[in-house]
Amino acid sequence: MQSRLYHYLKNLIIRHFIEIIVLERFTNSFLEDILKVGKTEVEISQEDINNFYRKIIIQEDGCWDVDCAKDKDGYSRFSINKHNVGAHRFMYHIHHQDEDITGLEVCHTCDHPWCCCPEHLFADTHQVNVADCVQKNRQSKGSSLPQSVLTEQDVHDILNGIIDWTYTSVSQIANQYNTVVGTIRYLIYEKSWNHITKDYNMVNIRNLIINPTTKSGKLSPDDVRDIRKRLANGETGVSIAKVYKIDNTVVNRIKLGKIHKNII
Repeated sequence: MQSRLYHYLKNLIIRHFIEIIVLERFTNSFLEDILKVGKTEVEISQEDINNFYRKIIIQEDGCWDVDCAKDKDGYSRFSINKHNVGAHRFMYHIHHQDEDITGLEVCHTCDHPWCCCPEHLFADTHQVNVADCVQKNRQSKGSSLPQSVLTEQDVHDILNGIIDWTYTSVSQIANQYNTVVGTIRYLIYEKSWNHITKDYNMVNIRNLIINPTTKSGKLSPDDVRDIRKRLANGETGVSIAKVYKIDNTVVNRIKLGKIHKNII
């Protein structure tokens, strides 16, 4: 309880000094200005700046949060003259009045999208921002993407289902997971979910789902018995797979008793 009170008072004092500094710094030079929001120019005043700073909450790690709404990506956003503005971009504009950042993005060194601490912000191109995001492994992927209709477990189930011939066509998978064929094709052709597909032999998986003649589903009960016999005699799964034109993982799953359990 005492630590919360301390943190509250600390915020109160810091915010008070921030307001004094802002008033001293911008009263004469920033009474009126223009902020670009996309292609729209928004007029901002000293009062807009003062109101913005009153919403700032200093965090213990040095980041500045803003008492306003957050969008789906975690960025703080508020309204100025009926225009939706990103808090981090607004803060950067305040502290870099002479900079033209048209076409640039305001990035974070702290990797907290909601932070608007001036010392944590820098302007750069979209390419640099994406590269920074990838390098720090904080890009959205898989089910964390807002447009995703599959989960990580769904993807594993789909790929394993293709291998053990539970699924025989892309349309069957799409119907099973209540999505469109394009979503499954993107998965099969490694246009999405690469953090999962990298652990699978996707060339074989594409062959299995696209070329029905190589499907393990064509195995007859006698084929399964023969495969078991060959395995028992020491023949390798690779050589057996070549004989039956199937994926080696199918032979291995037969060996482990994971498929064709009903065939004796």
